[in-house]
Formats: sequence, C-alpha cells, structure tokens
Amino acid sequence: MSEVSEAAAQTQTRSSLPLMTRLSVMMFLQYFIQGSYLPIASVYVQDTLGFSGRQVGWFGSALAVGPILTPFLLGQLVDRRFATQRVVAFCHILGGVLMLALCTQTAFWPVIILGMAHPNKSATQHRKKMPRMRAGRFAML
Repeated sequence: MSEVSEAAAQTQTRSSLPLMTRLSVMMFLQYFIQGSYLPIASVYVQDTLGFSGRQVGWFGSALAVGPILTPFLLGQLVDRRFATQRVVAFCHILGGVLMLALCTQTAFWPVIILGMAHPNKSATQHRKKMPRMRAGRFAML
C-alpha cells in the first residue's frame, strides 16, 4: 500500500518531459525577446521617435511599472479563479499584442501607456503552482 502511495506522490511532483520542454521554450523566448529589444529601445525612442532625454527616462520607467504592479493584480485572480497556466498564456499573448501596438505608436503618451501595460515579467511571478526544474544546482523555474 505504501509503495502505491509513494509512486502516486512521485508522479504528482514530477512533471512530464513535454511540459518541461514547453515551459523551457516559453521562458527562453520570453527572456530572449526582452533581451533583444530592451537594450536598443531607448536608442530607438530617442533617435527615431525624437523623444527628449527626460522622455526616454519616462519610457524606461514605464517599462518597469507593468512587471511591478501586475503580480499583485494577477496573483489574486490566479489564487482564486483561474489556472496558473492559463494566466501565463494570457500574459504572453497580451504582451505580444501590446508589443505590436507599441511599435506602431509615435506619440509620447501612447508609448508610455502601452509600455506600462506590458506585463513582460509578470507571467513568471506565480511560480508556487508551477513545477520546479533543476539543472545541476540551479533552479530554472
């Protein structure tokens, strides 16, 4: 009887390889995309859109507002109403749509508002319900 319950417990704590692969690809793409556009975003808004130095600073600050505020708001929804994987998928889709909308804007305030609404890192804040992946000594998720 104890062997059956131990096997069931191991099955519940371990995640399948396809799930771990999908999570790994999602996390890689998330940080790859952020790492690709964040270093040159300020140069783009300054040179191409003609923002002043102060406006470039506002833009950089606006990109940090979404990841700071969104976990507080989404944490309540995840804990009470929705499955974590659905919220994570929604955040990634919303982030992509907002990035597409952001690249079409040229005025200062729409760029700031869309930058604040972008939940670029908020999707990974709800880790307590996701499986843990280990690579050597370092936890990946």
